[in-house]
Amino acid sequence: MTQTELNFKSFYPDLSYPYGSQKRKMYDHLKTVCSCTNADFVRHLNVFKYTGRISEIREDLAAFGWTIRAERLHDGLFCYHLEKIYKHIPGQAPGIQRATAMAVV
Repeated sequence: MTQTELNFKSFYPDLSYPYGSQKRKMYDHLKTVCSCTNADFVRHLNVFKYTGRISEIREDLAAFGWTIRAERLHDGLFCYHLEKIYKHIPGQAPGIQRATAMAVV
């Protein structure tokens, strides 16, 4: 197999938020670091209304089949990460892609 060109396209959806906006800082941080806590949003990115911004980013990502998953760590500390949404197929475990489930059948 020979590769004729380099593809630097991002794995994640391209959401064009204005440069320097809170949503852009948060989304870019989640793309590069892969997971982030609510304390990181406040301390490192200076975003204090992170819950509202996460809800807005979730709405924008839903059109591409992505979401931001929140996981409770302890004492009000949450870890957020980007996650691809897979459709549930009746009779199969949640999170399995349709193509995988059809190949198994």
